[in-house]
Amino acid sequence: MRVDGALWGFLGVDDCQRERSFGPEEEAFLRTVAEALARVLDLFARHHSLERLLAQTSFHLARFDRRGRLLWANAPFREAFLQPPPLPLAQALAHPGHPQSATLQGWEWTLLAIPGPGGEVLEVFALGVDVRERLEAQAREARWNAFRKNLLRGHRGGH
Repeated sequence: MRVDGALWGFLGVDDCQRERSFGPEEEAFLRTVAEALARVLDLFARHHSLERLLAQTSFHLARFDRRGRLLWANAPFREAFLQPPPLPLAQALAHPGHPQSATLQGWEWTLLAIPGPGGEVLEVFALGVDVRERLEAQAREARWNAFRKNLLRGHRGGH
């Protein structure tokens, strides 16, 4: 059997007790079954590769139904949140197919309501990035700049 032009494997059917030959229709059926099995196994392998990739990313990914129930989350999301954060899903639901942004408690979120047939929203996809370190660094820099400014102001006043 070939998948994407490369030899992938074979499906063996035998009876060790007696010789069996297959007619053209049976052979065609077995080829069809083998090809379907190969496609399923290929999809399974791709799914697991994608799952491993999503588990190792720094992005926090989740899918919610229209009512806000968590349908799926990657490992970083599940590790960061015991309960899903209160995301503004209503904002995304009001604009299906158009990404909505929100910053909540040091997290930048992009929410996308996925419309299905007829435009009805099927689910909301959420992508979160932890920006707390960046926000803390910006706050430290702002404090340092304010300190320097006050120091220079006090130094000038002392002359």
